[in-house]
Amino acid sequence: MRRVTGCAAVAALILLGSACAAERPGTASPGTTVPEATEPEHGTEFSVEDTHIEVARGESFTIAVTDNASVGDKWTLSEEPDAAVVTTNGDDYVPDSADNREGDGGTRYFLFDATAAGTTSLALFNCFQGCHQPKDERRYPIQIEVG
Repeated sequence: MRRVTGCAAVAALILLGSACAAERPGTASPGTTVPEATEPEHGTEFSVEDTHIEVARGESFTIAVTDNASVGDKWTLSEEPDAAVVTTNGDDYVPDSADNREGDGGTRYFLFDATAAGTTSLALFNCFQGCHQPKDERRYPIQIEVG
């Protein structure tokens, strides 16, 4: 009798857990479509491969880099643009996975606003795995023209 009661209790807990999971906010019932997460708006997007960028005065833009600190990436803005032409607005990291698991990479967005017509430059730097060897240092100079 005790064994049947134990099995019945386990079965009841499994059923109760299933019912609670189906009603938990943020989860979907079978057949329900869950909208995908959207990335924040960062303006016109460029990459470090774009060595010459043209933007309009008043335009917000970003330079996106693949970033994964767990493998040794450390991206910085090593040369700031002329603040009279382009202002910096920091950076924003967006993980590749919704649950942001350790070891998963993501994208780091360096954010800028084109404030006045002119030409300036900036440089992004990736010190990969502590920059113990020259091949681990990667500098990306970018010229920006604001029209």
